[in-house]
Amino acid sequence: MNCFPLNNTWYEADALGAWFGTRTRGVFAAEGCYAVLPNGDMTVTLTPGHGWLKADKLWGTVIYDVEPTIMDIATADGALTRWAAICLQLDKNLNIAQPVVKYGPYGTNPAMNTLPMPVQIGLDYDEIYVSAIRIRAGTTEILASDIVDLRLEEAYCGLMRDGVTGIPTQGLYNEFHSWLETTKDILDEEVAGNLLNLIQEFEGDLDTHVKDTNNPHNSMLPFYTTCATAAATQDKIAEIVAPDNFQMKVGAKVAVYFSAANSHATAQLVIRYKDHKGATVDTTPYPIYWRGAQIGGTTAGRVQIVAGDIHEMIFNGAQWVITGAMAGSMVRQNIPFASGFSSSTSFYWRTPHNLLIIVLNNVAKSSSWVSGETIATMPSGFRPLSAVNTLAISTPAGANFAFNTNGNIIAYIAAGTTGTLYCAPVVFLI
Repeated sequence: MNCFPLNNTWYEADALGAWFGTRTRGVFAAEGCYAVLPNGDMTVTLTPGHGWLKADKLWGTVIYDVEPTIMDIATADGALTRWAAICLQLDKNLNIAQPVVKYGPYGTNPAMNTLPMPVQIGLDYDEIYVSAIRIRAGTTEILASDIVDLRLEEAYCGLMRDGVTGIPTQGLYNEFHSWLETTKDILDEEVAGNLLNLIQEFEGDLDTHVKDTNNPHNSMLPFYTTCATAAATQDKIAEIVAPDNFQMKVGAKVAVYFSAANSHATAQLVIRYKDHKGATVDTTPYPIYWRGAQIGGTTAGRVQIVAGDIHEMIFNGAQWVITGAMAGSMVRQNIPFASGFSSSTSFYWRTPHNLLIIVLNNVAKSSSWVSGETIATMPSGFRPLSAVNTLAISTPAGANFAFNTNGNIIAYIAAGTTGTLYCAPVVFLI
């Protein structure tokens, strides 16, 4: 028989593993522990956490992270969807624990259960899944609605328990109501009626508490705030209307109403709230991001906040990330023409729904036109997903433009043509 710890005795790691052996796999808590958050692109943030895995049946291991981890999600297929799992994995061959992404098969509309189950008590690995992510066909962004939290699902993860197999809450509930049905005929009508009224009142209070937007236990609901900071001020102060239980932590959610526009190049969000003593607190300023880019100012392609916008944001530990589509206005940019080409009325911009709009108007050349010339190259992030040729929508007659995936805009026109070229607005998916 082995025993740990004994005085003056040398032990291997398996002895300490036995110390943790009674603890089940899982995370320490579902509140901010190994949560998975969207970043506005094809990455997600895995928040710090504390959990347990099994090296063997009687050998438990502790895993923990003190910093957020950025996880890359594979590029989506153009036509098919699949699921991915954010997996906390013990690699027994490499003798390390690490977060990895595991993928399920492609399909037109696959269910989450097409994901392979986590490996447990395997020769090579031991795993839990903290979330599943639906990678939609053709998507360029993981949305909050694509992420399924699995931390409370015991088939995939669950909360760590120390030697307890779990409390059968549903069974106890059923037994109680069975007892109540049996007993109400024995109790006099007044006592039974009062008891039933108390139970129904408690259930109603619980339902109201869960739906309360100021309920600190309901982390799924955002805190509603208003911001009236002047347009050119960098730190946008959003004051919570009923702020007595706000907590500045990874996963915090706010919905901000902006009564003024923003023109500062690097807008940051500050949450103003009152602590439990009633003192006013301003959080550290953090930048605001949407689809992987910081918002603000007149920088090419950045989104501007306009007066009257309402944006829901989630804090990932370093940024406030706007979730979903953004209703802000896009900054219109001049076409970056090659040397010798010019136009003061040609522009491009990107909509909140990832549509690129290009307008070529009165494009002039300092010499005679030559067919097949590259007149401009669009910057990265503003290029079509597939090549497009315009046909009979350009002038002069017979001229056309090719918009290529490398950003090149090529003009095809009869050699020796003089004058300016025009193309009706073209819309691309990017």
